[in-house]
Parts: sequence; C-alpha cells; structure tokens
Amino acid sequence: NGCQYLSLCDAQIKGRLNLTKKAYHLKYLNAGGLESQVDEFKDKKHNIEALLGSCHSVEKLSLKGLDLNTNIFSDLLMNSHQNLSVLDLSAISGMHLESIKHIVKCVKLTELNLCFIDILSKYADVLYYLVKHMPVDLRKLCLMGLDCLSDEHVKVLVNRCSKLIELDLFGCFLISKTSVVNIIEQLPELVKIDLSLTKISTNGLIELKSMPQLKFLNCQHLRSEIEIQSLKSQLPNIAINSNCGEFNTALPTTSIQTRDGFWDIEVKQVEMLSPRIWDYMSREYESSR
Repeated sequence: NGCQYLSLCDAQIKGRLNLTKKAYHLKYLNAGGLESQVDEFKDKKHNIEALLGSCHSVEKLSLKGLDLNTNIFSDLLMNSHQNLSVLDLSAISGMHLESIKHIVKCVKLTELNLCFIDILSKYADVLYYLVKHMPVDLRKLCLMGLDCLSDEHVKVLVNRCSKLIELDLFGCFLISKTSVVNIIEQLPELVKIDLSLTKISTNGLIELKSMPQLKFLNCQHLRSEIEIQSLKSQLPNIAINSNCGEFNTALPTTSIQTRDGFWDIEVKQVEMLSPRIWDYMSREYESSR
C-alpha cells in the first residue's frame, strides 16, 4: 500500500490478481503491454480491470496497447482528474465516447498521447468533441495516425490549446496548408511539430519560418533530396527530420530507457532468475511450442 511508483511494462502475470478497489495511492503507473503477456484471456481481462480498479489519484499513467473496460477506465479517470498530468493511451482499444468525456475533464493534463485510437480514426464527430473540449493547459499532444483528423479539427484544437509546445500529427493525411496557417497564428510557443505523411508540401512547410520558437520539424513524406535541401535552406534555424525518436509524447520512455526507469523515476533492475536458468527455461519453452 506504500508503493507510489509501479511499472509493469510488458510484465507477465500468472493467475488472477486480487486487489482491493481504490486502495492504492499510486502516483505513477506504467502498465503498457501488460495485457498481451498474460496467458489466459479471462485472466488478462480480469487482471487489468483489477489493477485499474485498485488505483486512484494517479499523476502519470500509461496504458499503451491495452484493451480497456470503459467503466473501469472511466472510474479511474474520475478519481484522478484533479491530479493526472501525463496520460499515454497510445494504440489502446475499447475506447468509447464516455471515456473521452472523462479524459477532457482531467484539467491538469499537460501531456496526452492518443495515437492510433480506433474511435478517433473513424468518427469525425467524436474527434471534434475531443478537440473542442481538450484541457487548455496541454503542452504536449500526440494525435498520430488519426485518419479523419481534418483542418477544421486542427483549427478548433489550436484555438483552445494555445500553450502547446509539441504537436505530433504524423500520418494525419487530410491535413493541408490551411492547418499550417492556424498553427502559426495560434501556437506562439511551439517548439516541435511532426507533419509527416500529411498533404502539406514544401511550400506550405516554408511558412513555418515565421515561428521563432520552432526548433524541430519532422516531414518524412518529402522524398526528394532537392525538396529537403530547399526546405533546410529556407528554415536554417530548424532541425528537419533529425529527431524522429524524440516525439514520444507522454510515453514512460520519453527521457529514460526502460531498463533504467520510467518517466522521471530511476530504478535498478532486479535479476529474478540467473542467466543460466533463464536460458534453460527459454529453450524448454521453445521446444514445447
């Protein structure tokens, strides 16, 4: 009960968890990849629900790649909405509008990752609700791979969240030069932006030269070396396509390697099994498949 920081990233849980609801005062929880490593389908659903149901007042949370129970997840957000500052929901499934309504009530959110979420990729009206009600103090936002994200969505978003310093729109292929104009007008503090795999051409990207704070630009869809060199000459103070791995909004590994900790917490790994025993078990597992 005294544990405040817990990482179960890609952990394998045997059996079923038995946890008291809302009994644990975790500040940081990294459960990314947990579900995919649990053996039985019923157990893995039960375990993630038991884990989330036992927590409240979380400040930093990663559920990357999990299949969520909407009610349990919404309940956790309701109990954490005054404390939650970092939320990683990248590539989760099971998201519904009800969950989104609880996300936008987390008024202290500064980092939010919603990349590759099915409901936000398919339904423009749901996405519109999200950007219209987004927490206004957001500083870093990832909407990578949301197929139906349009210029109108971006216009609403940047008008509401004018404090953004990082914005990841990688793979939002409906976005055009119109969004660049709105970004320039509404995001004076922007430092990093990813516009890869959008409809924005070199001419549109050159407009970003009017943003004095902008230092990093990713535009991986520009294949011609001539285009890239032309862009670099027009934007001499901006690093172009040179830090793709640093757009890791809200991820526990943004500034630290998994083996060393998560978010800003440093840890030491404990060897539960000796290398020799681990090798033996690995061989036995492979031979049994």
